[in-house]
Amino acid sequence: MQALETVAERITVVMPVFNEGDTIRSTLLEASRKIPRIYDNIVFAVSEDGSTDNTKDALVSMASEMPNLQLHLGPRRKGYPGAAKDAILGVDGKTDYILFMDSDGQYDPTDFGLLWREIKKSDVDMVVGKRMNRVETPLRVFLSTGLRILEKIMFRTKQRDITSAFRLMRVGPAQSIAREVKYSKYNFWLEFTAIASLCGYRMQEVPVVYRAREGTSRVYSGSKILEAAVQELTTIFRVWRDYSLREIRRETGCQATATLRSQ
Repeated sequence: MQALETVAERITVVMPVFNEGDTIRSTLLEASRKIPRIYDNIVFAVSEDGSTDNTKDALVSMASEMPNLQLHLGPRRKGYPGAAKDAILGVDGKTDYILFMDSDGQYDPTDFGLLWREIKKSDVDMVVGKRMNRVETPLRVFLSTGLRILEKIMFRTKQRDITSAFRLMRVGPAQSIAREVKYSKYNFWLEFTAIASLCGYRMQEVPVVYRAREGTSRVYSGSKILEAAVQELTTIFRVWRDYSLREIRRETGCQATATLRSQ
């Protein structure tokens, strides 16, 4: 099947990876098969985050099979927020768009077509894949709903899925936002979305398939989920505080400048 489009603009598919040795090969093969059917100027940038299983060996093997695969092996674990941030900032200057997707196989690469058509139609800075048919525990649903409502109130965020890791973004805005992410220890995208909203970046949302996780599920205890929720709540307030302080300084500076000019 021929690619839907053949143009000069480059899209880099960014995928952070940690301990996905059992499934990373099938996930990459599926993405490398489906995405170029829609758009053919594609580069895959995989950032491995200090895995302790056979993930590194699997990726090195894949690199010899995929000429458009850029591979970075991490010597030590950064954690998801640090890995996601560095992966976005590590995209080279030849890239026009970043397609970010997690490497656990829960997103269907075919849905890239929905994001691509929307960003070209709406001319926005970012299109977020809103996950459908998510299966989560009542505790996670309760906490994530609370954080979403709070972020909507504080940052006027219009997106319903503020933590989705399936996003098509113009490279300039994506890297500008990522540089500002600094507080989150668990969920990079909660802080990323808040900053994007505060800075006035244009975002759109489209529904996408959200599949069951491939390989071994990572189930967190109730206490761990609560710990993460408290930390993310703190993150939201820190972002809001930083923005408020910047606005105060900006307004104070403008008033001082106006006073000097009037003298």
